[in-house]
Amino acid sequence: MSFETKRYVSGAPADAGPEYQKMMNDEIAKLQRLYGGGDLLAFPEFTFQGKVASEQNRE
Repeated sequence: MSFETKRYVSGAPADAGPEYQKMMNDEIAKLQRLYGGGDLLAFPEFTFQGKVASEQNRE
């Protein structure tokens, strides 16, 4: 099996053992505690309030 295939199949660095997954889970849990939980792998959603910049220039 090629390096690229191993990496694709495992979803992690090729030839990474169970200690890699444990370390990764520990780091994700640490970040969730620091930043209040949630899905750290999802892109954040932003909401903006106020006028759009082009509307402010018209006044």
